[in-house]
Amino acid sequence: MPRGCCCVCALSFTLGLFQASAQGQRPFVRPNVLLVSVDDMANRHRVFLDRTLGFFETKGVILDNFFVVTPLCNPSRAAVLTGRYPHHTQMWLNSDLGSIGRGGAAYFRDSGLDESTLGVWLQDAGYRTALHGKYMNLYDAIAPDIPPGWDDWRAMGSPLYYHYQLIENGRRRYYFSQERDYSTSVLRDHTIAFIRSSVNATAVDRKPFFAYLNFSAPHVPATPAPPDIGSYAGEIPRPPNYNESDVSDKPTWVRNLDPDSVELDHYDQIHVNMAESLRSVDRAFVDIVGVLRDLEVLENTVILFFSDNGYSLGEHRLGNQKNSPYDESVRVPAMAFGPGMGRGVTSDALLTTVDLTATIVDLAGAHPQTVLDGRSFVPILNGSKLKIHDEIFIERRSPDPANDTCVATSECRMPSYAGIITQRVKYIKYGNGEIEYYDRSADFWENQSQHLTVDPRVLAELDQKLVAFQNN
Repeated sequence: MPRGCCCVCALSFTLGLFQASAQGQRPFVRPNVLLVSVDDMANRHRVFLDRTLGFFETKGVILDNFFVVTPLCNPSRAAVLTGRYPHHTQMWLNSDLGSIGRGGAAYFRDSGLDESTLGVWLQDAGYRTALHGKYMNLYDAIAPDIPPGWDDWRAMGSPLYYHYQLIENGRRRYYFSQERDYSTSVLRDHTIAFIRSSVNATAVDRKPFFAYLNFSAPHVPATPAPPDIGSYAGEIPRPPNYNESDVSDKPTWVRNLDPDSVELDHYDQIHVNMAESLRSVDRAFVDIVGVLRDLEVLENTVILFFSDNGYSLGEHRLGNQKNSPYDESVRVPAMAFGPGMGRGVTSDALLTTVDLTATIVDLAGAHPQTVLDGRSFVPILNGSKLKIHDEIFIERRSPDPANDTCVATSECRMPSYAGIITQRVKYIKYGNGEIEYYDRSADFWENQSQHLTVDPRVLAELDQKLVAFQNN
């Protein structure tokens, strides 16, 4: 495979640190990297990470226009690990359904995808590496197999809170129903132990560390930690697109959704559970930052926080699910902190999860064994107004091919789709030929598709870009 990546040079990052050295501070060293992921966290839930959000709002960069390239757990994590879109990896699903699509830990291993990941690249670059938490779905089926590239491996295959197993460096360890078994706390402790052992290693053995921490929260059942049960006291959000009354502008699969079937009470309870389950994540994040500060390595550690996809709870009549092209599913919280980066800054740059991969590679000075689909946004983190993308792309493949030929019948379900997002518009084209077009500045909630009124030449140009993207 070709070597290298399509990354933007991190000159501003390294230049800033070398300037610091010239002013009498410590010389430049490669930063530690802590990548923290939550599971199914929509932007609406960002406020429940009070202290985490406060940390990034005052000391870091809020990435306010950040999108996943595909809104499903397994394919999204595969995109982060490989830096590649699903149409390149063929990781479309959470499990392997034969000719319909691919997914799951066995396919990720058997296809060789696990041989060229962030873990491998950063380990080759001299980092000590760890993955703690959720790996590929169905990992339990191939456990205790450990993929290449990881010095410390404590992984699970399902988003569980109690009654689960972790594969801890090749050995199975079972956790049960005691408060000490709560997965958020367990994963926090493993990450803290990894950081301590990395920092406290002898001078001969000391390396910068890369820790990829994947929490289960707030994935359903979104079980809160015992201290947080019943702690939610806020109102239930009812955004303007909630249980949307007029969906005549929407594609067939949305028009087939019955507004009377929206289970308001059920979705409200999920919202509460998700909010409460995030409180333990908030505490865990603060604890980890505290350890980094106590060890005097916080200022040389890059922290990147994101969600692997969003989640719908009644918006556009959609139930508790995450596969749609609407912002509730594809636009997710993302935040960054690190040496040379802005403090208390919000960026509206268009960014994606594959850009996250390229950024980590850039920061670490690593050399992937493949061409990455994303671009480093280190310059954005350092305050540059450089435009990383004019447009970004999202995609999703339906698990049922019949959905891509179904038009205007009551049996139609969500087809495959690909989409383009710019600062101004979102354009979605489905496998059955239906389209949506939204003005992002005037219609934040995506209530009125303008595909019937926009200039056909504009749509034709967007179509051409989608074809070029999918054939690239």
